[in-house]
Amino acid sequence: MKKSYQIMKIKKKREFLDYYNQHNVIPVVNINDMPLQNIYDQRDFFYYKLRINPFSLQNKDVIEFCPGTGINAHYLINKIKVKQITLVDNNPSSIKSLKKNLNNFKNFKIKDIDLKNFKTNKKYDFVILENALPGFENPKKILTKLLNLCKPGGTIITTLTDELGIFSEKLRFVLAKKILNGSNIYSYNNKLKKLTNFFRSHLSSLNTHTRLVDKWVIDNILHEDWIKKNKYFNLADLYSCLSKRQSYIINSISPSLGLDYQWYKKTSVSKHNLNFFKNFHKNEINLLNFKEKFPSDNFLVNRKIRENIQNILKVINKLDFQKNLDDKNKFKIINYNIKKIISNLKKIKKNSITSKALNEFIVFKNANFKLKYFKSFWGHCTNQISIYKILK
Repeated sequence: MKKSYQIMKIKKKREFLDYYNQHNVIPVVNINDMPLQNIYDQRDFFYYKLRINPFSLQNKDVIEFCPGTGINAHYLINKIKVKQITLVDNNPSSIKSLKKNLNNFKNFKIKDIDLKNFKTNKKYDFVILENALPGFENPKKILTKLLNLCKPGGTIITTLTDELGIFSEKLRFVLAKKILNGSNIYSYNNKLKKLTNFFRSHLSSLNTHTRLVDKWVIDNILHEDWIKKNKYFNLADLYSCLSKRQSYIINSISPSLGLDYQWYKKTSVSKHNLNFFKNFHKNEINLLNFKEKFPSDNFLVNRKIRENIQNILKVINKLDFQKNLDDKNKFKIINYNIKKIISNLKKIKKNSITSKALNEFIVFKNANFKLKYFKSFWGHCTNQISIYKILK
């Protein structure tokens, strides 16, 4: 007699959603976190930096995925006067915030469904997925969905993440684990409190209105699936998706790196997108620290710095911090490559503040250690990008 086996279906992890649901959080800016005018001013420049006049969305049909608390929807409905906005999210905390924050408006729809399961035959003038695409298990598939939902003549707005840009936050993750190791702090809330206090001066060094410190810690430090992710989704990945598509042309990226001298009479969609990528790639060293600019004419040195960073990230992403925090071999690899980065930075710029910040990381011991330079070391972790779907 044959044995019978019960096959159990293992529920697939849903990137951000399961983490947010587990802790009942939505760690993004809320309407009450700062004055509404500040939020609107930031939204204005979000679109301007992407070479989009925000009032070009007026009377347009918009769909936004993972809209968070709805601050972008609030801005588009109340100030810009969009025709209709459809908001797609599957986080109960987000759905609750959307209903509360948009309660006084009528021209919006909320779809409580996972983006990956969302289906419609409708096409939209603007398709928006902000600060979420690189977190998905298959971002190329998600991007394809965004492209297909856009009307010809419409615009797709999304966010990319590059290894150079997220490097400073990866190192903060290591600092956080060094602080927590041996501290006898085990509960999620106590970890959050400890790290919020430590990183407060880091966030304040940005000297601008940003999300609350505890929300940043929740979303970047304690969210290990995100910060220890092996591969994000950067401009090279996006370009590979668009290289065989002649209906989509890159409009702009923020921050904007490089200049385009192509003559409009002698180009094509494929040439434009390739040139856009090459110019950005040539200057990508400037994703490393938004407070410091480096020359882009030494491609070999810049490539070595990227290789050193990739070596460091491989170690960080595999560390088991509960068991191997004191593994000297792993930290020797990290420190060795950081010293290589410092050496290479000296070849292109003397007295670099980034080098000073990295030196502080090497000698960091505990939460009482004073970080003069490192606390203001922030890369361009997110790159906002806009893409046109050509009307033919």
